[in-house]
Amino acid sequence: MSENGTAALNITSHSLDGPDAADFDVSPATLSIADGSAPQSLSIQCAPGAAGLRTALLTVNHTAMGSPALYSLTCLGEFLL
Repeated sequence: MSENGTAALNITSHSLDGPDAADFDVSPATLSIADGSAPQSLSIQCAPGAAGLRTALLTVNHTAMGSPALYSLTCLGEFLL
């Protein structure tokens, strides 16, 4: 996430929805980027609960115009032999 306006950007919350939302983890829960500061990252991890394509929708609530931001997430669960 990056701040490119004239005020701090605050990520106030996020949520995961969709058929495989429990397979994904997003952290930190909140973050703040001061005006003019470097970008920061949300960490997104997937631990597939089954083989095949796993999908979820990440909703990120923030203090800038256009909130919330929506992101489609996918990962692939593989069979281990």
